[in-house]
Amino acid sequence: MTRAIIFDLDDTLLDSGGIRKFLEIAAEFGLPTEGIESKVRSSWGISGIEIVALCWPEMDPYVFYARWAFREQGKRIPLFAGVMETLSHFRERGILMGALSNRDSGSGRYQLDLSGIAHFFHGIAGVGHSNHPKPHPRSADSILDVLWDYGICRKEEILFVGDTVIDFECARAIGMPFAAVLSGGTPSTSFRTAGLGDERILSSVADLPEFLPLHT
Repeated sequence: MTRAIIFDLDDTLLDSGGIRKFLEIAAEFGLPTEGIESKVRSSWGISGIEIVALCWPEMDPYVFYARWAFREQGKRIPLFAGVMETLSHFRERGILMGALSNRDSGSGRYQLDLSGIAHFFHGIAGVGHSNHPKPHPRSADSILDVLWDYGICRKEEILFVGDTVIDFECARAIGMPFAAVLSGGTPSTSFRTAGLGDERILSSVADLPEFLPLHT
């Protein structure tokens, strides 16, 4: 039985358009982007700092990340359709929820506050909150500690929901079941290649209430 759900944030709950914005910032710095999108897409889900270092070693990744943070400053990233209803549905049924992101933990909480959904989550963890970003198996430790306090001790009772293969690898490393959403642009074939069954690949978070009773 599923007693808790841990959500990724960007492109899972928040309609961030992350890859598009990432490439736009690269262009602003005059970095070559031709032929780089596939490399970015295959790496998407690890921290932005790591992706910059991987794609453009000559670029200071912290300067790149600061530009990204500046572009978002004071702006609310919209939620995907159905997110508010889905979170309300699970809260009404007593399912606890957490948010795990490779976004900076401060900006993650800020965006959840702006969107009016921070109150749904019993734990929010991001880069800076943990020394172990996804897909490290300890990336969710702080959230798991909170769930433990509520008596949720078995990882098979916690569903992880995310939009990237990195999220899937993280769930697998921790030992939690996983459901993929395609809202972030990762093709379903990538999840299948990684070993995820078709029945666990959903269009969006809005499909979760219907999915979950079949997999409790």
